[in-house]
Amino acid sequence: MHQQLALSDAIIALGSLDNRTAERAAELWHNKLAPVVIVAGGFGRLTGEDNSESESAKFKKVLLSSGVDEGSILVEDQSTNTAENLSFAVRLLQKRNNNISNVIIVTVPFSEKRTFATFRKLLPSYNAIFTSPQISYEDYPDSVVSKDLIINCLVGDTQRVKLYPSKGYTIEQEMSREVEEAMNELIKLGYSQQLAE
Repeated sequence: MHQQLALSDAIIALGSLDNRTAERAAELWHNKLAPVVIVAGGFGRLTGEDNSESESAKFKKVLLSSGVDEGSILVEDQSTNTAENLSFAVRLLQKRNNNISNVIIVTVPFSEKRTFATFRKLLPSYNAIFTSPQISYEDYPDSVVSKDLIINCLVGDTQRVKLYPSKGYTIEQEMSREVEEAMNELIKLGYSQQLAE
């Protein structure tokens, strides 16, 4: 979403397969954009089957290895989806400090718009800035996150941006006809593994 970063009360790193989200959160902490980082995530859609360690536990290790002080890390390990990541993390923050109003949300690039829409629906009284690892689409695939997985997730998130407002999960967002046509074409090509049921 290319939002301008600003000083905030906390950084919330949303759990996923991709440890680069935690690396981005560590970078923001080192840049003194917030005094605390919450790693949020138990076991989700992509991490629940083959993993014995929660998303937040993995992210905490990344933060520590990146030099983030352990006292600056809060762990939320019960959430299983984006809505829970956000609401449980904010609840944890409120227990620590009731004056929290500004947060930076770090997620994977293809989920920024859906995460924004979810946050605005669930927590409209909070201010949030949304960011992700600063890596181009061409350079994003690696040994963990394949190009095939990226495209499947991108299609799934785009479908959710369109579908979820009617279910009450997110706010409405405008989607261009070009984006919707591209999504439908990718589904026809078989990129349907991450579609909502």
